[in-house]
Amino acid sequence: MKKPDTINRRKFLCKTICTGPLIAATFWLSGCRGKSKDACSDISGLTESDKTNREAMGYVAISPIPNSTCGNCQLWLPPEDEDACGGCQLFKGPVPEEGFCTYWAPHDKDE
Repeated sequence: MKKPDTINRRKFLCKTICTGPLIAATFWLSGCRGKSKDACSDISGLTESDKTNREAMGYVAISPIPNSTCGNCQLWLPPEDEDACGGCQLFKGPVPEEGFCTYWAPHDKDE
């Protein structure tokens, strides 16, 4: 006779192994529509001064701090449509919602 814990663990592992890749593929494919990560990282139209300004502010495309992203910053300018990237009040160029810089400022709680 098998222990109930063993049966439940096996079922859990089987479901995880079988459905994990499906869930991952769904998230990956959903990221393919709408804004392109490549479009948000294209800064070829900026001057060297603009690029230096972004770097000086510690800007990175993916935030190293989970709850501190451009998307929840007071200075972030949301995209005008879902196919575009956002922007920032402090520097020029495209800014993805997942980005971060050292000037990140949380939204006021009253908003």
